[in-house]
Amino acid sequence: EMGRDPARGSLPLSWAFNPNLCLIFPLGMAWARDQRTTNDWFVAGDSGAGYINPGNLTPPRAHSGLPSGLAAWEKHCQQFYRQWDITLTGFIIDGDAPGLSSAGLDAYARFSPDGIIAQKIGRQGVHQGMPYLRMGIDLDGSPADAARAIIKNISGSAPSFSVFRSILKTPTWHTRVQQELEKLEGDKIKVVDLYTLLALVRTSKANAEN
Repeated sequence: EMGRDPARGSLPLSWAFNPNLCLIFPLGMAWARDQRTTNDWFVAGDSGAGYINPGNLTPPRAHSGLPSGLAAWEKHCQQFYRQWDITLTGFIIDGDAPGLSSAGLDAYARFSPDGIIAQKIGRQGVHQGMPYLRMGIDLDGSPADAARAIIKNISGSAPSFSVFRSILKTPTWHTRVQQELEKLEGDKIKVVDLYTLLALVRTSKANAEN
């Protein structure tokens, strides 16, 4: 859909391609970047350069009893993040694993300094300069359904920052969601890319401390 949908480029989209897909489809990774518009942003996919529950890398490791695997995971991710100029992890899959420990957050702050989105984490904050947000609901259904779900799940006084996930939805679908939001809320809700969103979280935290 990235190359064919005429709506691509009309609003910010964060494409969560797992960076180590380059091991099996390097031409696709290069093509996506060659075709990007100024509104197409690339972030790491689920958990980083590989689909894991990183909370299980920190002892006590219930399934293996092995020592910490964080250093190996950090080294692995650093390689692919540098190769593809990625500094943000779009979704950390915590699943049934523990959330990231302090050491786990430290590791992500080094290889994903522009931020992470996770499940088992505080609603928003900054850890060693790395902003983070808790993942909201998955969006599905019609664009009108998705817009109403976004409005229902936004809380807190302005400025408020929220992140939602869509799966296999086209740029046209996302554009229509934005149009529905404008119908219902005017300019109260602004759709931005993940780099901008997490930069705003970082700035908001800094302003609150000054």
